[in-house]
Amino acid sequence: MKIAKARDKSSSTILNKLEEKLPASVKEWTMTVEFLIHRSLLDSSPTTVKLMLGPHSDLSEVLWMFSHFKDKKKRLTLKQNPHFYKRLPMFPKAYWGEFRMHPIETFQHPSISVLTDNLDDAGRVFLNTAGRQRAFSNVWVLSDTIIFKDVRGKLEGESIVGEAIQGIPNLWCCEEPPLSLASESPLQTMPLPIWSGPSRTARITSAKGKLLWDWREPIRQMLKSRDFNIRITDEPPSNSGYLAEST
Repeated sequence: MKIAKARDKSSSTILNKLEEKLPASVKEWTMTVEFLIHRSLLDSSPTTVKLMLGPHSDLSEVLWMFSHFKDKKKRLTLKQNPHFYKRLPMFPKAYWGEFRMHPIETFQHPSISVLTDNLDDAGRVFLNTAGRQRAFSNVWVLSDTIIFKDVRGKLEGESIVGEAIQGIPNLWCCEEPPLSLASESPLQTMPLPIWSGPSRTARITSAKGKLLWDWREPIRQMLKSRDFNIRITDEPPSNSGYLAEST
């Protein structure tokens, strides 16, 4: 018995020493991660989901887990285009004109925020300028600042987004119908020259359109109703029925 106990003690000592030498990723091969599914940036009561993840858990694994929940509040689908962030700020002043946050690529964090795309047909913003196209599936106004979420999950304040159009003399703002009705309804186009400087500005006028000097204003108006989309472009729309003028 004494010999057996001595052997057990010796084996235990060896195992303890081996465990100390193992990397943390092997010893702690699982951890509980708290996911907070937000309906908006300042959602004070997000849906909380706890998952057991390993050191090598990736996006595919996490999405697979979320897709198998029966509870619709907890379930996430590819159609929702979910993105994950290292804990979103929960006070308005944290979001300002130069705010920027990228989605995370690893999930070894105790708490993770989740945002999904706006699945409605309207309330989206498209930016087509200088040969670059961007689509924003979510837009919020916080502390009088517009925050954009593009389709890749990048969060940016209005100052960063506005850099792409700063200095462009001629801009047009197209008020578009919901995507599901885009093929049935004509565009409603209103002129949008900004960044005063060049004296000559092309413009499109219509009975419903009006001259706007702030590119953010039509986006703010859209957010009040969310029944149409906004497209800002540096190419004059080719809609018949609108009169092009120069000043």
